[in-house]
Amino acid sequence: MVNTGEITDGDYLNANTCPNNAIVTIKGEGKIDELEKNGKVKKVLNLPVETNGKSYTYTPGFKALKALQEMFKSTDSKEWIGKQFQSMHKEIEFAGKDMTVLRPQALLVKA
Repeated sequence: MVNTGEITDGDYLNANTCPNNAIVTIKGEGKIDELEKNGKVKKVLNLPVETNGKSYTYTPGFKALKALQEMFKSTDSKEWIGKQFQSMHKEIEFAGKDMTVLRPQALLVKA
């Protein structure tokens, strides 16, 4: 048996494990892994992060990764260590299903 709850509710940062508007801190440069799906190999970044005192692995999708690169003005994840972003829940439709995903956004400054 494969417990898919490990991904949706476990040690991975996603909309199920991270509240909307939470502050997330990047703890390390991460690692690029290769995943095979439907005969195609896809590279993904697994980034160690922390929020609310708990450690997670964040695997940003393409749009989220581009947002992080733009936010931190670098494609070198080593330069992201110690930086923070705010979680944003976004409703999307994927493969005909509605779902909530986590997207990084710049920290909102409160006056």
